[in-house]
Amino acid sequence: METKKISKRCPLHIEKWKDVYCHTCEQAICLRCMFENHRHHDCTELDMAARRKREILRRLARAIVELLSKLNGRRDDLIDVKSRACNLAG
Repeated sequence: METKKISKRCPLHIEKWKDVYCHTCEQAICLRCMFENHRHHDCTELDMAARRKREILRRLARAIVELLSKLNGRRDDLIDVKSRACNLAG
């Protein structure tokens, strides 16, 4: 798997740090870019956006674990039904 190196500096304004996240464009930007190119977009501080994304990932991970648990239970039920059917037929 290739790892993409992420620069913390703005490519348009080298002296500026990317400390804002544009939710509209789904990218980290600098404050100057926010005022120049993302004025009417949904932007927040980068660390706040990261916390929000991490919380979404946590909720999704919990939902996946719950679904896997239910699927495993269903699989076990099917194995049991198949076993009983084989015993009745046999």
